[in-house]
Amino acid sequence: MYNHLADLARRLGFEVRTDQGPFRDGACRVEERRVIILNRASPVQRKVAALGRALSACPLEGIFLLPAVREVIERARNGSGPQAAPDPPPDSGEPIP
Repeated sequence: MYNHLADLARRLGFEVRTDQGPFRDGACRVEERRVIILNRASPVQRKVAALGRALSACPLEGIFLLPAVREVIERARNGSGPQAAPDPPPDSGEPIP
């Protein structure tokens, strides 16, 4: 699922990056580029959810998608997709996933 979503994101003009650090998975703009940055330490379910959220804002009419891929995106669009675990409190000493 992850690979299908990442490939679709690239076809739609996103740069998909995986990096490590104290940040959450998500989409942003860097100058004129649309970037989806995924934390290397995040579980694959969280990465799939982040890709689904980013792609849910894109027009997908006329693009063939596997039914399971479309379902992930639609669930993110409707706010019923898998939710990421909450960040730990700032004083917990745990790194932000």
